[in-house]
Formats: sequence, structure tokens, C-alpha cells
Amino acid sequence: MDLIVVDPDDFGPHGGVQVYLNNGNGTFTPGQFVRGNEAPIDSPPGLFASAAVGDLNSDGCSDLVLTDTYGLAYVFST
Repeated sequence: MDLIVVDPDDFGPHGGVQVYLNNGNGTFTPGQFVRGNEAPIDSPPGLFASAAVGDLNSDGCSDLVLTDTYGLAYVFST
């Protein structure tokens, strides 16, 4: 089982969403940065709040859905 970490409170290098792949021996790969928290000029920051995994398009592969504090959903599919 792999691990998805959502850090909604950080605009630094680790803020946003990272994926850690399982090595199969109780350890994980270094985090792979998927999407960062954003702070557009003259607007409140859009922070990622949650993540979900499922096969949304019935292709047999897992898809990743991220939501932010604006209520927007971002879908990443293979």
C-alpha cells in the first residue's frame, strides 16, 4: 500500500500533496511531489484539503482526486 500525504498548512517545499510508494519491505520511497499549495496574487491561498483514490474512469488503474479549500477538485488519471 502506498501513502498520500496532504499538508494544507505549508507553502514551503513540503506543502501540498506528496506520494510515497511502498518498497515492499516496510519502507517507502522519498516523497514524489504531486501538487503544491498556491497563493495567487490578491486572493486567499488555495490549500489542498483532502485526497482520495479510486478507479474513476473504469480503466483498471487507480486515479487520484485532490480537493482544495475553494471546493475545487483536481483529477489525476493514468
